[in-house]
Amino acid sequence: MPTFLVIGANMAGGTAAATLREEGFDGGVVLIGQEPHPPYERPPLSKEYLRGEEQEPRFIRPPEWYEKNQIETRFGQGAQRVDVAGRSVELLDDERIAFATSPTPTRSRPPPCREPGPSSWAWGSSEPR
Repeated sequence: MPTFLVIGANMAGGTAAATLREEGFDGGVVLIGQEPHPPYERPPLSKEYLRGEEQEPRFIRPPEWYEKNQIETRFGQGAQRVDVAGRSVELLDDERIAFATSPTPTRSRPPPCREPGPSSWAWGSSEPR
């Protein structure tokens, strides 16, 4: 069975993993995220939130849903390197996980721009946009 790897346990990543199961994918699904808990709805910045009236995060799926639906979770672990040709990902603790396919990481960060000049210039370019 192929393994589908989702990097980024945010709302998009959690929804992607859930959709795979809900649409009948029966291969392996691994959901990786740096935060130590399941994907949740990010509260809007509001007066209620700032006053502490908003409760803790509302999970997009109950924490036990992932195990029940055979989605392997790696909460509290981030990915530091993706080897596309070798079809594996290296976690921050140096563990490697093999995969058959993966969507674009939902929380990837581009490498820092090393070009001099204003930040409004195109990434990786020495010319203004």
